[in-house]
Amino acid sequence: DYNFLFYLKSKSERSIIKNILTKLRKIKVNKLNQFVDTKNIEKHSGYLDKENKLLDVEWFLGEELNYRYNFVKSFIKNQNLTDSSLILLKSLNSIINANNLLEMRGRDSLGVYFNVELTNNKHNLGWVNKNVKHEIYFLKIKEKKINFSLYFKYHNVYGALGDNSNNIIKQIRKSKLFISLLDLGKFENINLITHTRWASVGKINEANTHPLINLNKVSTTTPTVFSSMNGDIYNYKKIINDYKPKKHFNQNKSSDTLSLSFLFSSLSNFNNISKIKKMINKIEGSFVSFITSDIDFSKVLIIKKGNQGLYYGKNSDRIIFSSDVYGIVEECDHYYEFQKNAFCIIDTKKIEDNILINNCFDKKNVSNSKKRDTEISSRDISKKNYEYYLEKEITESPEIIKKTIFRYYNKLNTSKNSLKYFSNLSLLDKYIDLVKEKKIDRIIFTGMGTCYTAAESIAELLRNKLNTALPSLDINAVIASEASAFELNQNMSNTLICAVAQSGTTKDTNIFIQIAKSRNAKTIALLNKRNGDISHIVDETLYIGDGRDVEMAVPSTKTYTAHVILGMIISNYFFLKLKKKSQQDSLISDPKSISEIPNQIKKTINDFQKIKINKIKNWFI
Repeated sequence: DYNFLFYLKSKSERSIIKNILTKLRKIKVNKLNQFVDTKNIEKHSGYLDKENKLLDVEWFLGEELNYRYNFVKSFIKNQNLTDSSLILLKSLNSIINANNLLEMRGRDSLGVYFNVELTNNKHNLGWVNKNVKHEIYFLKIKEKKINFSLYFKYHNVYGALGDNSNNIIKQIRKSKLFISLLDLGKFENINLITHTRWASVGKINEANTHPLINLNKVSTTTPTVFSSMNGDIYNYKKIINDYKPKKHFNQNKSSDTLSLSFLFSSLSNFNNISKIKKMINKIEGSFVSFITSDIDFSKVLIIKKGNQGLYYGKNSDRIIFSSDVYGIVEECDHYYEFQKNAFCIIDTKKIEDNILINNCFDKKNVSNSKKRDTEISSRDISKKNYEYYLEKEITESPEIIKKTIFRYYNKLNTSKNSLKYFSNLSLLDKYIDLVKEKKIDRIIFTGMGTCYTAAESIAELLRNKLNTALPSLDINAVIASEASAFELNQNMSNTLICAVAQSGTTKDTNIFIQIAKSRNAKTIALLNKRNGDISHIVDETLYIGDGRDVEMAVPSTKTYTAHVILGMIISNYFFLKLKKKSQQDSLISDPKSISEIPNQIKKTINDFQKIKINKIKNWFI
């Protein structure tokens, strides 16, 4: 926060950063094709990661920092705002950017809410009486504190990335209360929570846009509870009906999230851990939720039950939670995975080194997970200068395939040992050895959607390579949702499962992998996005490209092709490791011909772009 305030207020600091950026851009960052011909492919596949770090620095200084500066300045105008108000705007920018990153696969609604806590004094009371309407903002005046909530919602069945957040920002700019709050400039505490939703229960409308609030208006007898949730609560109707909501309660019974607000409205404080645990165990489902209450706006109850994604990061100023690592990359260099079937109560007035995480089912505390580096940035999903993501991703297909080949295949090997063609695949050796020892006799490729289609292709490639050397090895592709029903055995130590994934967040795939691994199956992921949920579940991960060529458009283009290319390389590697002595190395795909695939795709794209499709009346894909 201090660094940004200095940058915001100091013209000389901005000039220094601009000069650094100019010098950085003059550094010649060698492109991928300059290194394809190197013999030391292991060394230079690591170079790709160093190149990415340099590009990330350039992106932060040239894009993120500049965008944040302009965002905050657009609210300031001629006002002389306090540092607290400037940091509130900086935080709003961060959380809006985070939601844009989380909406990369499409969402139908967005809610942003500020739970505000002021000191109860004459000045603040006067401001509240002038600006805050009791019923609209759930105002509650206590002996020492003043609480109220300010929230904004937007929903739309259709739309492009950023539409939701743009509409929310428009609402915030028009909010007289928010602008007055900036002018006030002194807050005891503000919790800023956003939730982007992809409807699973309830209609797409404002009433079902999170947060879901238990009351229609503030009550002197019942706390106002705000709940946001990802996932599904199976018994939500029973919870709502058991509570028998009164007239002043929210009557929207179509949202499963509302059951959380009802359930925790009987909570008088956040100190009774055993009572909270009993409440959590009344809930059936797989979900992550954030719950706040006007009994104490400085506290946030966070619950993870089941397999939904939840991560958190800390910096010197605050703690950030998100359902995906991309939600915290702008603020944090490291992150932790929040363990399943656990909950915690965050005191937002304190930033502690270790978060006390409670187990949902017993008295034991859950240990903090391993600290991991954030190897990604918002640069990964930039649309660059393209009008549409689909156009960008089709055009990028040659580049991601070139990176994939570059990472795993050395086309200029001159050794007679064909295994020298390969790099960064030695992590597969332990599984290949188990196949040799006949301790693994079953290989399953799995995924959902286009990833399953790629899994089918890869399974066929591997079968064709190994059908002579190991005809008894069972190699198949199974769609993940069906695999959980039909492919699970009590002991799966004889099985290697390879999950084909893009974002790594698909629940059908992740649940199958998780159950199979718990039954001793060996697990690998062929993944597109670094730090995706599945990378924390499997034993090993192989990334296509550099793991940062995120696909935003729903139709899969570059990812599908790169998955199949990686499958081809893996099949060749398995073959050379498992082939009979009588079999010739020439049965592997020619490395030179594989390395030509990016150029062939590039030529196809260029030829296609020459066609004036709008002049062709009848065409199909």
